[in-house]
Formats: sequence, C-alpha cells, structure tokens
Amino acid sequence: MVNLRVKFNGKSVLPPLNKVFERLLSNQIKEYFLSSSILCAEQHGFRPSHSCESALHEIVSHCLSNLDSKLITALIFVDFKKAFDMIDPVLLIYKLLNYGFDNKAIKLITNYFKCRNQFVK
Repeated sequence: MVNLRVKFNGKSVLPPLNKVFERLLSNQIKEYFLSSSILCAEQHGFRPSHSCESALHEIVSHCLSNLDSKLITALIFVDFKKAFDMIDPVLLIYKLLNYGFDNKAIKLITNYFKCRNQFVK
C-alpha cells in the first residue's frame, strides 16, 4: 500500500536582498505595534517574552480560578499562523492606516506588495 501525502503550502520565492528587507520591515512593524500598545495583553503569538508556554500558563490559571469559583470554562483554540500566507494586501493596508501608520510607510508597504506572486506547492 502506498501512502500519498499531499501538502499545500504557500511559497514565496524572494531574492536574498528582499528577504533582508522583509525582515527589517517586519521588525519595524512589530516594534510599532508593541510601542503603541495595539496588541491585546492576552496575545502570546509573535510577541517577545511570550510563547506557547506562557499562553498555556495563563489558560491553566484562568481554568483553576474558575474551578475554585465553581464556574464552567469553555475554550476555543484557533491557529492563525497560516493565515498570514493568504493575507489580502488591500485589507492589510486599510488596517495599517487605521492603526496610524504614516503615508510614507503605507506607500512603501503598498509598493512591496505590487507584482508579488505566491504559489502553492
């Protein structure tokens, strides 16, 4: 019996200089979000000093507190990591405008998304 495994991953083939630029841009955006307190305190993904372990610790603490108070706890877990592979650039630009990004940053990010192709492997 042959086990065929098919994986569908969005792939972006970038020249090395573009990868460096993308990393620098990403770091600046993260710094802006952190310094502007845009991210909610409960978000653990993509934040420094936060991890799966810190999220799990917070969840367990809430569950134990609710258990002590004889409250029912319901949990829903969502993994948004793969969502970034399919982001709509127009929606991203709109969101960044709403978060107070200046026009130069918006133009830079808009130009970066122009003529960019992704494919599924």
